[in-house]
Amino acid sequence: MKKSKRLTTVLVVILMSFGMLAEAATTTQVSDKATFAQAYEEAKMVSLAVATCAGTYVPEGKAVEYSYLSEYGFKVTPYSQKVNGVTVNFMVATNQNPYKGKKMTVMAFRGSASKDDWKLDLTTGQKPFDPKDTLNAQQKSKEINEEDTSAIPQVHKGFNAYTLAALQCKVDIDGDGIPDDISQTLLKNPDRTLLLTGHSLGGAVATLYGEYLAAQGVPKEQIPIITFGGPAVGNAAFAKTYADKVNLLRLTTSFDPVPASLQKLGGYKQFGKNQVYDLAGTYTDNQHSISYYFDLALRYFFNLEDQGITAGYLPP
Repeated sequence: MKKSKRLTTVLVVILMSFGMLAEAATTTQVSDKATFAQAYEEAKMVSLAVATCAGTYVPEGKAVEYSYLSEYGFKVTPYSQKVNGVTVNFMVATNQNPYKGKKMTVMAFRGSASKDDWKLDLTTGQKPFDPKDTLNAQQKSKEINEEDTSAIPQVHKGFNAYTLAALQCKVDIDGDGIPDDISQTLLKNPDRTLLLTGHSLGGAVATLYGEYLAAQGVPKEQIPIITFGGPAVGNAAFAKTYADKVNLLRLTTSFDPVPASLQKLGGYKQFGKNQVYDLAGTYTDNQHSISYYFDLALRYFFNLEDQGITAGYLPP
């Protein structure tokens, strides 16, 4: 099926919820209506997230995904800003049409697509996680003794540098054309949800971005995080201390090497809810591309929808 046709179908299905018009991925088997409703809602958000992530790789916001988002009420703005020597690339889509009583903003961070991105990926050393870094991204972290590192929450230096740069970008998240203090805007507007998402490097940044916002008092229910093929962002102490501060859903495939890459180097640990698209190795031995996640997320959504129809939870 052609990409445009797939996008049209799924975005119409998802965006209607805002009051408007290979091997299959592993599908949750729903046993009752309440379980189905929860899984179906999550699958819709995953499909919306993966579509926005796919669009971040197209220069100047000219992705077909963005044109469809615009047609259904989203105001889409691509961002590319250089802060403290780090070039940050992400997309923000705002929607003023309430969805279940909440206004939705999506912030999607692009994965690695430049030499500068790869340099940050390869800056695998760690630094102590300090939420106060948001107040002064230039502040140098204090060095700690090597024997103490396992007990102190630490994060990937490259991912953290990117995140701190992103936090300093001037961003409009409510669609009024005026850059916002994001944490204060969310705290003053509990009716707005900020969905943080990203692929690969973008997934790591979305996770840390959410952690910084949570540390500033933003409720985790207001900043759900969905990542695709994202690497670990910190050590075991960080995972233990900060995992419950955010609602993180990690989408991975059984043959994507990136989510486990830093654990193999040592000193890193994943956290959050992990949903695995379980594929045979004959499908491909490297399932990291956003295009794989796009296809698999949509297949999962439609498989789940078929279950709901068969069970009588959804109209045929």
